[in-house]
Amino acid sequence: MKSIKLLFLLISLISCGPSLPEDVEVALEAIPEEIDYNFHVKPILFDRCYACHGPKKQESDLRLDV
Repeated sequence: MKSIKLLFLLISLISCGPSLPEDVEVALEAIPEEIDYNFHVKPILFDRCYACHGPKKQESDLRLDV
């Protein structure tokens, strides 16, 4: 259901403005029908957030390893 809402939002934004750059259009076409947390989201968090919000170094109160 969330992916349908996201798709509707993207379509409405695309139709209201100028055309998108080609690389953005290609990325939009590559969005999967369903997003899996372990496959799609967790690797991004691990690559970009875990170093500062993991067990070795914790910035603020956000921890991603528990």
